[in-house]
Amino acid sequence: MIRIIFISILTIIIFPFFAVAQDLDGSKPLICSVVEVVECSPGTPCIKGLPDNFDFPQFIKINFKDKLLVGKVNNRKMKTSPIEKVETMEGKLILHGSQNGRAWNIVTSQATGKMTGTIAADELSFTVFGACIAQ
Repeated sequence: MIRIIFISILTIIIFPFFAVAQDLDGSKPLICSVVEVVECSPGTPCIKGLPDNFDFPQFIKINFKDKLLVGKVNNRKMKTSPIEKVETMEGKLILHGSQNGRAWNIVTSQATGKMTGTIAADELSFTVFGACIAQ
């Protein structure tokens, strides 16, 4: 009886992490929520804030089939960016792209869904933090 209870508890604890990992492999579209943005430039302190403060989408849809990131800023203008490379390694889903003289990367933990993204431009960078789930 104790063994059945132990297995049941173990299943309840481990299964959600397994389910997240199965979905965060590039096989299904993702929705990512951006919760914090950090903007940095040389010689000035970095500025932290919410996505709206930086004209940044709060939600980003990752469409692997069309190789495209799509986000809507303040419910008015749609922003898109092509995905150039998708890879998985060491439990992470990693995306790369570039557009308009900027390079970007997104790293998402397959175990937790937590996401960190970077955008690098000429003397300007943004780091975004959030989480992703499969659609």
